Amino acid sequence: MLIEHLILQICKITDPEGSFGRKNLTITFLVNNSDFSTAPAELERLRGLSDSMHAFRAKIAPARNRLIGHLDRHSVLDGKALGGADKDEWLQFWLDLQAFLHIMDKHYIPLRPARVSAGRRRFSDPVAGISARAVVGRASRG
Repeated sequence: MLIEHLILQICKITDPEGSFGRKNLTITFLVNNSDFSTAPAELERLRGLSDSMHAFRAKIAPARNRLIGHLDRHSVLDGKALGGADKDEWLQFWLDLQAFLHIMDKHYIPLRPARVSAGRRRFSDPVAGISARAVVGRASRG
């Protein structure tokens, strides 16, 4: 069940940017709608990571489409394994996702010193540092 959930979630984040006239919050959406005009090398790195993650998705998507997201009768009766990827391919996907998230985090969440409140050390909320207007606002104009 855990593997099925992982496959479903990986396919969800690597779905197309849009479907049925609506935007999906996916890897492709982030690459296409984030502002990296001051860091073109990072944008190219994000594109390469996205391509690698989408290549992995192509391997596991048949399992999602025919056995996990839907129970395709022909696929069940055929009994063949779908969505096979070896250990190294899984590892590469996780490394790519980690690198992708690191670049996005570094770009949108600047380092801030910890705040001190009532004598206790508290760390800034990283989500508060994300410029939602840069990602979501830009998409709503397009």
